[in-house]
Amino acid sequence: MIVDLPRPNSQEDVLVLLNALEAQDENVSDFRGTKNSLIRIMDSFPVKSKRATADIQGVQTELVLSGYDDSILVLVTQIGKMGTLLHAKKEEIYGGTPTFSVNILMGKRDEPLLQACARQVIEDISNSGGSRPLILSLGLKDHSPETLKSVVQLIVANKIW
Repeated sequence: MIVDLPRPNSQEDVLVLLNALEAQDENVSDFRGTKNSLIRIMDSFPVKSKRATADIQGVQTELVLSGYDDSILVLVTQIGKMGTLLHAKKEEIYGGTPTFSVNILMGKRDEPLLQACARQVIEDISNSGGSRPLILSLGLKDHSPETLKSVVQLIVANKIW
């Protein structure tokens, strides 16, 4: 029997797929010896990623987080597109408190709440001990404070840093 399975994105996905296969077919038990090998492969993926969906202000919202060696990419969309792209980073001041800079790379430049959203996320990254810059894509139907607060909560609840 051939089954079209989604590509696993995490170690947990591999275990879920293997357990589902074992439950359906006794012959799959031959794969049990390779379970640890699959876990090692998943752990060695170059980019750690996480996906989530949530209902924010009555709108289905998709989230994808990817942790690269040199930055963190966060995509949030309610419109199926990337939307405004922002870059945020922590800037160290010698002997002082850190500051955070946010730049709009492309998209809506007249939305200060989008910049505030990126700033909150980069602050959480910094407060968690992270030092990588953030690339944040926000494709939202609504840019209200309530929506952006919920977006930040969704990102922080699923953080990979």
